Amino acid sequence: MKPALVIFLHFFVFVTLHGQSIQGRVLDSNTGEAIEYVSIGVLHTRIGTITDENGEYNLMENDLSPDSILRISFIGYESQTFSLGEFQNESRIIQMLVKPVRLGRFQVWEGKRNWNRDGPGQYSFAYTKSACAYTSPGL
Repeated sequence: MKPALVIFLHFFVFVTLHGQSIQGRVLDSNTGEAIEYVSIGVLHTRIGTITDENGEYNLMENDLSPDSILRISFIGYESQTFSLGEFQNESRIIQMLVKPVRLGRFQVWEGKRNWNRDGPGQYSFAYTKSACAYTSPGL
């Protein structure tokens, strides 16, 4: 009975230490409104998450070192980076600064897609454009 208790306590401490999460919220620094779908990830790993409709996130740490780098990014806002050690001591409310993205020239095509059956198990795809629009070169 005693060995089982020791194993259970060891497992409990291991899960507690290695299964911690970072929780917080991402807000627009100008309006104070929550920002949805902000990417929060640990550089050079596959660990990451996005904020929900309330700007809230929950990121599992999973054996990361305090030197690991968190990157917070969203199009139209300035990206931010923190070391995990530095980030754990902060309030975990991230205020993002607006950074407009300048788009180059682009095209918008409107048309109709046509699937053609060329034979048994053979299909081809054709796109017929009916209109196109261009942005001004100044954009």
